[in-house]
Amino acid sequence: MDRQTADELTRMTSGFYAAVSASFSATRQAPWDGWRRVAELAGLGSDARPEPGERLQVLDLACGNLRFERFLADTMVQAHDARQLVTYAADNCDALALTAPSETACAREPRPDALVHYWHRDLARDLCAGATVWQAAGAPDLTLDAVGRPVGAHGAGWHVTAADDSGAAMPTAARDRTGDARARGTHDRRLSATAASLASPLPPEPVDLAVSFGFLHHLPLPEQRATLLRALVDACAPGGVVAVSFWQPSHSPKLLAKAQRTTASACAERRLQGLGPRDYLLGWQGRSDVLRYVHDFSEAEIDELAAAVADHAVELARFSADGATGDLNRYLVLRRTDSAQAEAHAREESAVSVCPTAV
Repeated sequence: MDRQTADELTRMTSGFYAAVSASFSATRQAPWDGWRRVAELAGLGSDARPEPGERLQVLDLACGNLRFERFLADTMVQAHDARQLVTYAADNCDALALTAPSETACAREPRPDALVHYWHRDLARDLCAGATVWQAAGAPDLTLDAVGRPVGAHGAGWHVTAADDSGAAMPTAARDRTGDARARGTHDRRLSATAASLASPLPPEPVDLAVSFGFLHHLPLPEQRATLLRALVDACAPGGVVAVSFWQPSHSPKLLAKAQRTTASACAERRLQGLGPRDYLLGWQGRSDVLRYVHDFSEAEIDELAAAVADHAVELARFSADGATGDLNRYLVLRRTDSAQAEAHAREESAVSVCPTAV
């Protein structure tokens, strides 16, 4: 696929989420089954007792409606994990991040010490353009609780520090949620710092867990996917965990048939060319005017991505979960390590592959 086609698909997908954010979020409330295993691999719910003041720091790229953050907070409460949860989240659809979850998705009040620092970032656009610099603008801060309710600057809830590169989207969203154009004006200088490159850590300090769920299949180009995975690995402290999901709609015959029909029709109507055999377009709830690009990942493609970051990460697990069939997402979970450890692990894997099995 050429870059021009990739850019067109990226704009199409961004427009999709802008148009259907409310109805889309309403159908995306429950946590994914695969997240529970990710949490276990990241050490949540372990017998280890944190030191006073210890934090669990998380990076979530393409965070959507923040349901992973709510899942983490609930999981930590259930596991009696007393660490403070601090999340650095980014997405280009602010309406999703500010959409209140349903009552069933918030059975408990949010943890009063949970923090979410949120950036408005068009990750797919930047990756498609080959951008290497993220410049954060000084935007108003917003403070929300876990159900999207605005609270005071020092009130209980989830404190969302917003940095919007347009300078307009987040204040508009705040008016929609509160009916008041005023926003808290305190500026967090840590979040307005310039990141050296997309492959450099977005948070102000290394994190314990870096994730991106439901996003890689929206990136049309292999180099975009590799750059995003590298950014997650680079954001982690040594020993930190990286987890990503890869959508595999071909595991559902019904979903695949729908994707094939929609793709053929949309390509003919819009004169789209250059899509690969595993590239599809999907609509939403019968609407033909909104489309999103999706890619169906093969195991070989996941192998290539894992190999692309093997110099600083070793594979912890790879498994399938989610959806009606229980296998619509393929998860890749890595542990950040230094290059020497990664090379040693690679040598061990190579030795195992060439040595005959003892009988």
